[in-house]
Amino acid sequence: MICHKYKSKHRMFNTFHHRDILCIFLFLFSINLIGQVNVIFENFPKDAQLIQRDSFNKANVAISGKVYTENQTDISLLVYKNKSLFYYKKQKLQYASQPSAAAFSISPIINAELSDYDFILYSFKNKDSVLVKEAREIVCGDNILIYGQSNAVANPNEELSKFEAEFRFGRSTYSDFDNNAFMWVITKQWNFWSAGLLGLEIQKQLIDRYQIPIGIINGAVGNKNIDELSLRDEINHDNPSNIYGRMLRRAKAFGLDKTVKMIVWRQGESEAIDPFYKNDYDIKFDKFRKQLYEDYPALKKIYIYQNNIYFLDNKFAGNLRDYQRTINKLYTDCEVMTTFGTSTFDGLHYKLEGYVENGDNIARLIARDFHKSTDTTEITAPNIKLAYFTVKKDSLILEFDKNQKISFPKDEPKKDINHPSINIKNYIYTDGKAGNIESGTGYENLIILKLKTASEAKKVTYTPDNYSKDFLAILPGITQIKNSRGIQALTFKDFEIININNIQISSLTSEWDSLSNKKIILKWQTPKYINYSYIIEKAQLQSNIFYEIGTTNEGVFIDYNVKKGVRFYYRIRIKENNLYSAYSNVSEIVYQLYPQNQRNEIVKEALILYPNPVIKNNNLSLWPMFDKPIVQLRITNLVGKILYDKPNISENIMIPTNDFSHGLYIIELILEDNTKLIKKFIVH
Repeated sequence: MICHKYKSKHRMFNTFHHRDILCIFLFLFSINLIGQVNVIFENFPKDAQLIQRDSFNKANVAISGKVYTENQTDISLLVYKNKSLFYYKKQKLQYASQPSAAAFSISPIINAELSDYDFILYSFKNKDSVLVKEAREIVCGDNILIYGQSNAVANPNEELSKFEAEFRFGRSTYSDFDNNAFMWVITKQWNFWSAGLLGLEIQKQLIDRYQIPIGIINGAVGNKNIDELSLRDEINHDNPSNIYGRMLRRAKAFGLDKTVKMIVWRQGESEAIDPFYKNDYDIKFDKFRKQLYEDYPALKKIYIYQNNIYFLDNKFAGNLRDYQRTINKLYTDCEVMTTFGTSTFDGLHYKLEGYVENGDNIARLIARDFHKSTDTTEITAPNIKLAYFTVKKDSLILEFDKNQKISFPKDEPKKDINHPSINIKNYIYTDGKAGNIESGTGYENLIILKLKTASEAKKVTYTPDNYSKDFLAILPGITQIKNSRGIQALTFKDFEIININNIQISSLTSEWDSLSNKKIILKWQTPKYINYSYIIEKAQLQSNIFYEIGTTNEGVFIDYNVKKGVRFYYRIRIKENNLYSAYSNVSEIVYQLYPQNQRNEIVKEALILYPNPVIKNNNLSLWPMFDKPIVQLRITNLVGKILYDKPNISENIMIPTNDFSHGLYIIELILEDNTKLIKKFIVH
């Protein structure tokens, strides 16, 4: 809460050429004029503040406080949008005793657009007014936190000077923790370092394309591992004595800790170049992510960069990248983007062009998630989904995400005989060994790797763990698999090549044929270039009694033996020689009938007796293929003697035949609506 005392109706504005930001703070926070009106504010926007928009592309700007100077009659707020009056409200003051103070609260709403707003508050004593407080160039839009290490900081002076754009509607921040002073700044050349090149490019793309103000709050610190960046004071989370606390303190000071929706996380270099790294990033990231949601409860998305390939000898560097690759499977709020293959890579950092590439890639994902962008084709980094051999095992197929159009780079000759090859085919490993890839071809979302010799390998790896020193001569590095937009595929390590023992079928679906409603169509995904035999199994009413109904080599199967009103369950598995895969997911389906039609739909074929004939002393299974309750089940012989009588059947039942003689019997079911079903069975 800040106390303000003013006696003038006017405020002098100055233009500062920034050499020492601390001087600005000393100027702004040393104003303490003796005047007529004493006000303590609870809420008031800061100069140049970017207020987080809500789901309606607006923001409610809270302005509240108490007037302690007696005899004031009103408080008024004027809001100017692009220097034209946008909002005006005058509010009566009512004083409470001990101490004598009059509370006020005004909440104008501003729009998320390329407009800036000025807020000017006056206090009135009858007709006389005094300027109490004002804030200039407020905007409404999205704020983005950037956190991590040096490639998230991304502010080398020589590269910052090349970034030419300035953004009237871009914002970044400055913080002086020693004096607890925090300031918003409009994005200009002198403060580019605050956002960093990564943040500047994200800001530029979103402002230019989607016409919305963007704020960048960059709390990254170079040369820090995840332990150092996630270290938190568990009593005082925003304790500025650690890096995490400083980031949170800034967010709180700018009113973002409860409103920010996205964070860009670029970290992992320290672990990748650490020869003593313990391959425990998954545990540490899980803890860090939980902290983020505790301290930033409005968070919706975490955008993560997969590491590039670095130098030094760390056998787990590829494992770390592979964890980053799979992170969006573990956490649906996380999105991962590649850095492998980024231009201007020097072995650790990048020049302007490289950070621009990285910023563009993340900006498209943010636009998809928060700006309803229609530019969604191939904006994600291709991620491997399946790897499998062709029948002769002389080619290895790498299958990536759907809707990716993948290309394999052409071979390039060595520039120097003493330099390593830059061709990616030499850095694809089967069971940890390189050298068996003859060539590669892209087709739709597949890479087809022709092998020099047939292989029985169990795993495939794309790219080495690290670069050795001789790779310095060929930076930015080896060639890459890309999609049609030039986005490089995520690297992977020890990805399982599927076989009958490890293949998983999790895509089985079922639907009634929309034209006839007399058949159920099953569909599932099948690998291309491999001809598996799929066994189809079915159950009805209960999902634990399956029986085989057919086989196919396709990814579709049609079941004609179906009835409306009956609940069916399906599952499939693969048979190869005498080996079977695990079962797929179970797909459940039922065609619901209207009650007035249901009686006519149930016929005697809807009652299955199995086996029929049945051998004496074995059980006869009765499977009703409908959901309507059975109120009576009765079995008689040919002369009408009742041998079995049971009321209220609600599920499949087993009927013992120990007391039945050899011969023909009649089974009769009476349904809830008095429908009768009659069938015959034989006991041998």
